[in-house]
Amino acid sequence: MPVEMKIATCSVCGKDAALMCQRCAEPYCNDGCQRSDWQRHKYFCIVMPPLVNVNLDFLKTKSKLIAETKQEKSIVKAKESPLAPTVLSKKWRDHIKLREGNEFFECRVTHVDESGIIWVIDVANLETVEHFTEKMIEAMSKRKPCVRIEELSIDGLVGVTVNKKVFRGKVMELHPKRKEADICLIDYGAVLTTGLDNIYLPLSPMADANAFAFRVKLPNAEGEVVQANKNLTIRLLGTKTYDGIYHVQLKPKLAIPLNLPVKLLQANPNVEIVHILQPNTILLQMKALNSLNDDLNEALKDNTAIQFTEPFPKSPSTFFVAAQNDEGYRRAFLLDFYEKPKPRYLVYEMDEGRVTITDKLRRIPSDLVAHPMRVFAVTLTTDSLKDLLSQSDNLSVQIQPESGATRSASITLLSNGQEICEGRARTFNGKLSDIGSKFWEEPLTTGQSVFITRVISHGELYVSSVETKNYAKILRELEGKCKPFADPKNIAIGCIALVLCPTQGHFRGEVTESKGNGNYIVRNIDSGHEHAVSGDILRTSCRFIDTLPVTLTRIKLKTISEIPIVAVPANNDACHMLKALCAEAKEWTIQFSDSTNEIASLLAADDQISLVNRLLPLIFTPHKKTEVIDIPSASEVKEDTKYPSLPPSPISSLKSLKLDKRPIPETKTSSVERFYFKDMKIKMIAFGKSVEIMLLNSVGVHKTGFVTACHFSDDQEIEVFQKILDTVELYGQDKKTKVPGYVPEVGELCTSLFKDDMRWYRGVCLEVCGDKVKILYCDFGNVDEVPLDYIKPIPGNLVKFGYSTKCYINGFGKDKDFSVVEEYLVKQAKLTCDVEEGPKPNTRSLTILNLEKILSQEMV
Repeated sequence: MPVEMKIATCSVCGKDAALMCQRCAEPYCNDGCQRSDWQRHKYFCIVMPPLVNVNLDFLKTKSKLIAETKQEKSIVKAKESPLAPTVLSKKWRDHIKLREGNEFFECRVTHVDESGIIWVIDVANLETVEHFTEKMIEAMSKRKPCVRIEELSIDGLVGVTVNKKVFRGKVMELHPKRKEADICLIDYGAVLTTGLDNIYLPLSPMADANAFAFRVKLPNAEGEVVQANKNLTIRLLGTKTYDGIYHVQLKPKLAIPLNLPVKLLQANPNVEIVHILQPNTILLQMKALNSLNDDLNEALKDNTAIQFTEPFPKSPSTFFVAAQNDEGYRRAFLLDFYEKPKPRYLVYEMDEGRVTITDKLRRIPSDLVAHPMRVFAVTLTTDSLKDLLSQSDNLSVQIQPESGATRSASITLLSNGQEICEGRARTFNGKLSDIGSKFWEEPLTTGQSVFITRVISHGELYVSSVETKNYAKILRELEGKCKPFADPKNIAIGCIALVLCPTQGHFRGEVTESKGNGNYIVRNIDSGHEHAVSGDILRTSCRFIDTLPVTLTRIKLKTISEIPIVAVPANNDACHMLKALCAEAKEWTIQFSDSTNEIASLLAADDQISLVNRLLPLIFTPHKKTEVIDIPSASEVKEDTKYPSLPPSPISSLKSLKLDKRPIPETKTSSVERFYFKDMKIKMIAFGKSVEIMLLNSVGVHKTGFVTACHFSDDQEIEVFQKILDTVELYGQDKKTKVPGYVPEVGELCTSLFKDDMRWYRGVCLEVCGDKVKILYCDFGNVDEVPLDYIKPIPGNLVKFGYSTKCYINGFGKDKDFSVVEEYLVKQAKLTCDVEEGPKPNTRSLTILNLEKILSQEMV
């Protein structure tokens, strides 16, 4: 056993060492000493490992485990009978541990001679060599090194210690005067000169083991620049020179051809348009090689041998991968990536002409690498894109051959054999800068799922694909890649930036205007909204952000867009409903009416009801401003009041509660079980600093100073609330739950249709006026008057929980223009603020952290 170490010393300078090599436990005081020692150390630790803290117990335990192995016992036993080099077995000289068969295999370069001869070791044998080396350490620990040069002979086997590790070596040359010898490490190939105090006579197990490293010679035509510690993929050719150097073939490095496939296009000229990048730049796909994707997926089926193991390039470079999308694997260029918290890769599918995000990459099988890219870019020399689109059937190209391999060429586009226009074709690998584009615009197609991002008017909207809802999370994860601008007060107009907005969250913004003093106007390129922000919250962009597909599209609603704006009220119910649907991010299926993708209709994703049909009855109806009421709390109700009291949460309606003094019509509803608002348990918003609340209703805050909001402590509460809303909707849609002649009592809980979206919600009856009922929608705080036909009794299982709270805004005053605050809050889904006890029972007071900036319109 080794002598117990009380303190470790650096192998280079001798100082106290708190670090050690992770692989072999060689002690160092710092990484500088490790680097300076690498020329010697690299022969024993093939790849420089990181340093870790010295663990003396680990070193002792490791030595103890080695000593207890069966193989070690045989080596220890052999120590007592060292053999002279002249009687040792020749096995290690005559037999090398080689890969059987003639297939290509991966090997590690361990040494390169000055003459160009390369020493390599099969990667599969690396671990075996390391274990063999470790076992020799203990075997030599109690032996003494050579004391006389005469004990050694040329070509003899010896053990040599380097950095307290023992390796097998062959004596190349003796230097008697210096008492040194030149030793070749037979398992690595390196030659070093060392003194007798580091040389040991061999043991028989050292001679019995095969050699692991062997010499190879690459053909001169390979032209490969080889360095130590790099991997090569070679195949043995079965022959070797008289001095034991093996002839090998280096596996050729295949790459995707980046030149235009001129000959293939001449033989197979049929193409189709797959993408429009600019008004005069398109991507064309060859119809040749149409089985390439099927071949790729078949090759990657249950194949784990072609996973990536090395790190991806940190800087942008041409890097080929097989990327998985919803349809399978596709050949692609890796455009950008990030690794934490979960790896995501942005790729350009070179055979499909599209940009996608994936979390799974594989190597492209070698037999599918050499095929050319199926998609190339064409810039039209004339403004004839409309003519091209109108005649895109049976499209083909005539390419003008140019001398040598080329990445651009002049072409003529034909439809059914008739010339349409001319253009310039070029290789395209997904980099927008190559074609002068700013965004990767992904046009929407008929049948695609979208949501409304911005309302322009009653008949004109911005919509985007539902996939962009995931962008906020991706942009948060990209924050680490994007650095602050060097000078936030001097940011270039037109640049793309990552915006870290405290209220709107993370979004991509195009800087459109400078307002001075480091303030800018930025346009959210995924929603169409413009925001006034400070340069301090802008971050430099990266290729991931620049190339992330933009699906934002401005559309006109079919039929409604034809109604002149002057013919409709400025604030009509249709616009109000559109804004509500926008805030809800409700999903729709888009249907385009013409080839220009300007006129479209939206169908509800759940029931396929047309948005136009919902809006038409509301288009000419002026929207009624929400009235304000205060419902008395339990402590404010007089004892002689004959109706159930309502707590002040949630609130957003009339100035005072009015009771209908007319008798309620007699009905046959005596069997209906009635529940009242007092029966519902309300989970109030908790007190605290920087609490994130969900805004339910902010309409009328410029007059009242309060909003309706809620707070969920975890995702489980959100699921409970959503389940309640879904259950209410299903209950309301069920025709069997209709109770003829049902009239709710004042203060009674019920279910009611909301006429703006025709969905069912929980409500509280405030007033009965003939055949109409004034309903407070208790989960959102707004009030509306609806017909009795819109009312149903509520079942007991929907009465248990409520989450809405009436919240007064601190700083509210008639002297301030709170209409700006209302405009801001109506657009917000969530808000972070300080929460305190409210001025009335069961209410809260909110301190909006950025209230002054909102009032000054610095934040839109």
